[in-house]
Amino acid sequence: AYGKNSGENYVYSELQASYDPLVGKLNFPSGRLTDYIDKSVVIDSRTGDLIIKVVSLLPIETDLNINLEEGTLNGYNTAADFTVMAGDSNPKNERNWKTNETQTITVGNTFNVKLPANSFSIIRIKKNKK
Repeated sequence: AYGKNSGENYVYSELQASYDPLVGKLNFPSGRLTDYIDKSVVIDSRTGDLIIKVVSLLPIETDLNINLEEGTLNGYNTAADFTVMAGDSNPKNERNWKTNETQTITVGNTFNVKLPANSFSIIRIKKNKK
């Protein structure tokens, strides 16, 4: 999934995860939740699609709020493909995902998604055709 959703042009974005559901459930040695969640936002120069890739190393589900710079989605569809792959934290075979599904979600300059525990997610926003 990662290789099929590559891109060449970096897009600035912010990543915020909700701490509230995690308080009392997890101990973060570094004290920073963002050490356990990371993202990459790129544009595929071949299709023009905007691709957001997010990895979560958290052992529980969390809400993620994605904020794109104003105007980033000009010329893009508001429906996006949201692909989620989730599995064990120490899988014997990394190709055996407990979850591997794609659904359509609505996106804007700010939108939310749920990240399963130990997951890799891809949000692909298609460029509008002229």
